[in-house]
Amino acid sequence: MARNWTKWERSEYDRLEELYQACLSYRQIAKLMGKTFNQVRGMADCLGLRDPNRPNPKTRTDWDEIDAIIVDCVEVEGMCAPQISQRLGALGKQMCSETVLKRLKGMPEVHREARRNAAKKRATASRIYWARQRAKRQQEASA
Repeated sequence: MARNWTKWERSEYDRLEELYQACLSYRQIAKLMGKTFNQVRGMADCLGLRDPNRPNPKTRTDWDEIDAIIVDCVEVEGMCAPQISQRLGALGKQMCSETVLKRLKGMPEVHREARRNAAKKRATASRIYWARQRAKRQQEASA
C-alpha cells in the first residue's frame, strides 16, 4: 500500500497547536487542515501535545455565547451552517459545519429558519446560473 506522506510546514505545526489548544477533536483538526486523523494524532504526539488530562473537546465553556452567535447569524443575517462556521472561525471560535448543525438541531425553530436560508441561497444561485445561460444563448444567437 502506498503511503500518502508529505512534509509538514512550520505554519501547519502552528495551526495544529492552535486548533489543539482550542479543544477541537483530532477529526475536526484533520478536516480543517486537509490531513488524515492518524497524521494529526501522530504529529500531536511528536510535538508533545497529547495530554491524557486534556479536556474532552465536547466540553466547551462558551456554548452560550456560540449559541447566541448562531441564532443571530441565522435570524438576522440569513446564514446557513457553512457560513456560520466561517463566521465563528473569523471570531476565533473554531467550529466545523457538522458541529454547527448539531447545535442547530437542538434549536428546532432556528434550524428550520437555517434550512429556509439555505434553500433561498440555492434558489438564488440557480436563478443566477440560468440567467447567465439565457444571456449566453442570446449572445450566441445574435452573433
